[in-house]
Amino acid sequence: MKILLIGESSNDIFIYGGCERLNPEAPTPVFVPDYQVTNDGMAGNVKNNINALGYSCEFITNKKKCDKTRYVEDQSNYILLRVDKDIKYRPLIYNSLPNLKDYDVVIISDYNKGLISEKLIEKISINANLTFIDTKKEIGEWIKHCDFIKLNNKEYEKNKIFKN
Repeated sequence: MKILLIGESSNDIFIYGGCERLNPEAPTPVFVPDYQVTNDGMAGNVKNNINALGYSCEFITNKKKCDKTRYVEDQSNYILLRVDKDIKYRPLIYNSLPNLKDYDVVIISDYNKGLISEKLIEKISINANLTFIDTKKEIGEWIKHCDFIKLNNKEYEKNKIFKN
């Protein structure tokens, strides 16, 4: 199976540590970092999941990755704080993509960071053999040619009014 994945990527950084006292200056815990784990995030995570299923894919993504850093209290595994360093992504142009008909499946992992426009999604879904999309955009007519749309409950509730 030939798969093309298109989407924004990030570094998911998890800093694990402990909180054993409160800050005397403000009602916040004092976090003492112990160790750090960095994973591919966003579409990079999708790529890793495709690979874990035993498939490979061609991957089109942003060159520079943003960082999403989570501070995690080690004993509870509770995320105390997330700090994002977002980047403004340069939009992809349809003509820069490979021939979509050469792929059995095109997966779009759109975090609405500027890499993938609604017009691009529509062109991809019209011209690809089979299209899967996970988007953070508000759904509109531009998505009607996608074969499969992944929504979580929050995204579903936000987009309930969309009609085919």
